[in-house]
Amino acid sequence: MAASMSDPILLASDVSFEYDAVKNARPILRNVSIAIEPGSIVAIVGESGSGKSTLAKLLCGMLTPTSGQVLYRGAPLQSPAAAGLHLLSQEPFSTFNPYHDVRRILCEPLQAQAKLPASTDALSTLLRAALDEVGLERVPLNASPRSLSGGQLQRLALARILLLKPKVIIGDEPFSALDVSIRAQILALMLRLREERGLTYVLISHDIDLVERTADHVAVIYEGRIVEWGKANEVIAAPAHPYTLALRSASPIRRLRLSDLDTNAERNATSSRALSICDLQLVSAENARERTLVDGVDLTLERGDTLAIVGESGAGKSLTARAVLGLLPPAIRASRGQILIGETSVLDADDDELRRLRGSTVSYIPQDPLRALNPVRRVGDLFDELLSRHGFGKKKERRDRAVRCLERVGLSAEVRYRFAHELSGGMRQRALIAMAISVEPLLIIADEPTTALDATVQAEILDLLRDLTHGSTALLLITHDLAVAANLCRRLIVMRQGKMIEQGDLAQILKSPKADYTRQLISSSLLEVPQ
Repeated sequence: MAASMSDPILLASDVSFEYDAVKNARPILRNVSIAIEPGSIVAIVGESGSGKSTLAKLLCGMLTPTSGQVLYRGAPLQSPAAAGLHLLSQEPFSTFNPYHDVRRILCEPLQAQAKLPASTDALSTLLRAALDEVGLERVPLNASPRSLSGGQLQRLALARILLLKPKVIIGDEPFSALDVSIRAQILALMLRLREERGLTYVLISHDIDLVERTADHVAVIYEGRIVEWGKANEVIAAPAHPYTLALRSASPIRRLRLSDLDTNAERNATSSRALSICDLQLVSAENARERTLVDGVDLTLERGDTLAIVGESGAGKSLTARAVLGLLPPAIRASRGQILIGETSVLDADDDELRRLRGSTVSYIPQDPLRALNPVRRVGDLFDELLSRHGFGKKKERRDRAVRCLERVGLSAEVRYRFAHELSGGMRQRALIAMAISVEPLLIIADEPTTALDATVQAEILDLLRDLTHGSTALLLITHDLAVAANLCRRLIVMRQGKMIEQGDLAQILKSPKADYTRQLISSSLLEVPQ
């Protein structure tokens, strides 16, 4: 399918791409054509494996098409940097040398293109102006990138690009690793720079709601082909292709209805306590100084209940979850408070008691399943080890239980014979959920369980978790995404800078938030509570 506009600044014409090393493999891209007008924002939407990131690399000259061509202002693309084409990556830290300071990071591309000012003072003034333009006024030039937050790193990446006077910035999932409030700030910055500098953006994304509100045009890519093209608001409002409709329907925002919130609110918890936290304070002791990280957390979670803790990075939500699991880092300790799982005091338990507690009474579902699954052991062996450790019957009984749990989460028994790297991201997360429920825990803690997943897979995991928590197991969800929380949980706690600033019935908080920060989170999540 061809996408054409008049006077494009960047044009991919009938482009195909495949890797030479893979024989008889399906081409990554097939006969893709897309044209980008100066000053526009064009989004390329698709799931993992669709070819969207490969197309981004072709557009910025990092790859050469197997067939077809990429044109910049009507001529074959020769030198992307000289033409002003630059890639803004998903994880800027991976593009920086962690041993270099901010000054050297900013200087590297200038030096590569022989654009360094002659004097040291002129260079410092230039670098300082670039940092100021992206809102890093307080970041010193001698700062290490390791000392910067995710949002600051993305701003630094933008500053480095701006020093080269770009014409086109190609953003490959530039927001997906950011909290919703930071995402809103970076997006506002990019839109301001577009107006002030006349920039053109190509945004690679799987977030169809963000695309609808940001892009002028959208190309939907599926299995290496563009299956739909047009004005972003029109394409997403009335999809013509089934794949676009599937992406749209999978959005947690679009899946949310007022009736769903009311249904969540009506779900009855039992009177049996699963988790209780009373006045929890966590402090770190580094360089002989104590710093309070979490202060005054109070919550009670009954069996069958669902509670989300929402906040941006550094709010203390994941640290609170690690305290519940008894897995605090050595430099962090609980200076005050109490944590009870059932009737067991976590803070008073010894190592043996905590090991028995984890994996039997409380199960944990992490954000990154690939890191959580042993890469040299098959899924079935991991199941058997878990069930054996917690006293679940003989080998055949453990195998049968593993099969039942895998089937319950939509996986076949054959998955037991596979390694983690042989499974997709969604299958790995399902396998972890199956392991979590196999021990019939009192409590499941899910820490950002859908963040790294495509929209349709995310929807499947949310549906799965919702079904699993209709029984007697309690769910504690850790997330930065209010839309995910609203799809899954009955109650909500909002945390900021280590403190609880709002808590209560999730539906009521979304309809009538009391704290300004909660209102900001709702807005940043692109969440409009349906009436």
